[in-house]
Amino acid sequence: MLNVNKYSIIGVVVRLLTLGGRIFDCWRPIVIYATLITVLSWIFEGAMMLYEAKSAGVLPQNWLTGSCSAIFLLIYTHLILAFVVDFYAEAFDKENFVWRRLWLRDAEKWRSELFLLGYVAAYILPFGLAVKLLTQSANPDWRVEFVYFCIVFSVFVLILMLIRLFGAVSRYLQTKKSAWREVFKQTSGKAYVAVVLFLALLAIVLLSNMRLNIWLDLLPMISKWLGWLAQLLSNIVLLGFLALMIVFSRAQDELLGFEQE
Repeated sequence: MLNVNKYSIIGVVVRLLTLGGRIFDCWRPIVIYATLITVLSWIFEGAMMLYEAKSAGVLPQNWLTGSCSAIFLLIYTHLILAFVVDFYAEAFDKENFVWRRLWLRDAEKWRSELFLLGYVAAYILPFGLAVKLLTQSANPDWRVEFVYFCIVFSVFVLILMLIRLFGAVSRYLQTKKSAWREVFKQTSGKAYVAVVLFLALLAIVLLSNMRLNIWLDLLPMISKWLGWLAQLLSNIVLLGFLALMIVFSRAQDELLGFEQE
């Protein structure tokens, strides 16, 4: 008889489907944060349009656009990380979402955001380095090219390792303690489970988002208001997909916990 409480591809899929309903149960953080991100985008776009219409030549354009872009990126990143922390708290820790949590965050939530930021940066920075090395002109010295190859290979090994440890994200959000070594031991011999399902889920998310954006891109052509609505819907879907990845991490964490018991 199939044991769905075992850490396997089928077990994780079943657990993911079981927990997936929490995404719809916890719709408030998704809608609220998507609205905030959309308003932030409107403010940023409005500031750029105001500069071009009223202040051209008063301030150096590179300075203004660079400063606004940095502020926008900082606030946007905070909202995304805060959403993950608050969604997890409501979905799995039974903490009801309250408005003041948007502005008054305790030390634990800030540490959780920093943890998530470090985890995401561990994906992005090595991947960016690999892309840069792969797209640059070939070096005539084969030894330099060999070093480049080793770096790129190491980067992809690191990314696969981070995917294998994806269950540790949920465990940290729950216990506020790092569990990299523990999850590494628990997934020994079963690393393919997390890697295969993570890549499959990521492919589904990206393809679905591409198809959705084809339809949403048509709305701004009809009306500016519909364009803003399309942007809001796009952000809601984005956060919904992000919530799905968090539920996926939780599904792995629960099954690893069952096996440990």
